[in-house]
Amino acid sequence: MALIESFIAAFQGQEASSGARFLQAASLWEKFTESPLIGHGLGSTVNVVRSHDTPWAYELSYLALLMNVGLVGFLIYSVAVIWIALKGIELSRKNAEFAKLFVPLIVSLCAFLIMNATNPYLAKFDYLWVIFLPVALLNAYLTQRPKHD
Repeated sequence: MALIESFIAAFQGQEASSGARFLQAASLWEKFTESPLIGHGLGSTVNVVRSHDTPWAYELSYLALLMNVGLVGFLIYSVAVIWIALKGIELSRKNAEFAKLFVPLIVSLCAFLIMNATNPYLAKFDYLWVIFLPVALLNAYLTQRPKHD
């Protein structure tokens, strides 16, 4: 019964960590509405700070990205990731060897993007490889020279 109560409390903002996320979400959304098209710029902050060492890193990273770069920037970021997936799917249908490498990478990227919704993984430089590895694979196959026998 205690487990069920803890689970429900997390979605109502009553648990300590999720309560801070609810406050963070409200602050990020309020600031986003002040400049919804172009945002406030990378590194901008709101009044709810979880870490004084990195006050710009919010657990709700997609909402923070929306507040930072606005709808225009968020759409540009989104289109870039969607292009990676669509181009990779297109190449996978034509090349089985490429598919063997790309499918695990795109599944991992999708899982990582889901995890990033509540933790600021992509805000750290050393986690960007998760996005750039599929791009590197795409680039390797798109720039491949035909083999001459």
